[in-house]
Amino acid sequence: MKRFLMIVLVLLIGFFETGQRVNAAGESERIKFNVTVLTEDTTREILSETIIDGPPGTDFNINLNTKGFDMRSRFLTDLVEGDELLVRVDLETRRLFGQSPNALPLYEEDKQKQSWRMGLDEAVVLLPYGKNGGGATLKIEIRPERYRVSDHDMESGNLKIEFPKTLESGEISIEAKKVPHDYLIDAELLFNGKAVAKGNAASLLEEHAEIALAAGESAPEAILGRKYKASIAVDGYIRDQPLDLVSVSFGLSDEAGETIKSGKGINGLGHEFRYSLDDELGEGFELVFRVREKKK
Repeated sequence: MKRFLMIVLVLLIGFFETGQRVNAAGESERIKFNVTVLTEDTTREILSETIIDGPPGTDFNINLNTKGFDMRSRFLTDLVEGDELLVRVDLETRRLFGQSPNALPLYEEDKQKQSWRMGLDEAVVLLPYGKNGGGATLKIEIRPERYRVSDHDMESGNLKIEFPKTLESGEISIEAKKVPHDYLIDAELLFNGKAVAKGNAASLLEEHAEIALAAGESAPEAILGRKYKASIAVDGYIRDQPLDLVSVSFGLSDEAGETIKSGKGINGLGHEFRYSLDDELGEGFELVFRVREKKK
């Protein structure tokens, strides 16, 4: 089966530059993403327009479903130092390629994960069918815009999505959401309930943080002086009542890089993830994580 590659380009097109990122007192920053679907030819006919408007860290999905072709894209965005956007995207495409000798459908499929930094005077351009591929001329442009609103504005922290122009066929669908992206993760290695090694690290949503754990003088002789590394990622955030939840994946390895334990879990934000290490390090050992939201 052949694989079909999605082409993602970041183009400098010089617009919406608003100077240094300095907040005036009593104001909140917001990011607006202008999503335009148009034909990639000399006419540049605009097929649809969508405006995603929310606080920094707003995420969105763009899905395309046409006859014989599907695209799913998920964008995670963060406003970072230096007036830049950190953009992470998951792309999945599936296109009907033809039929097998037995008259069964054959599909071209591709999955990609990409990450880059872009200026607020740049745009992301998606060419779903590839560059000049398959006779298709569809193009999706995503242009960010930063602005500020008063903290007294009732919608200063809300997420909004507008559809100035839509495709009646419904081939393009766009969704947006806002969940916390910045976390502080504490890790502890316990023996009989007491910490013998601890550390912490900052992490973004869906990014692994590595935390060094060195067994100090309070550690039992079996692991005294040994060094370990905990790796943990916040894979998802679930709004719930009375407590919001986070899902994590983790691993613990030794100095040689050999995995001691790995797994996944879900628990309340700020609560402890506890994992027994009786079988790995000996009776009484535990690995404990705590995930907190990092306030800016």
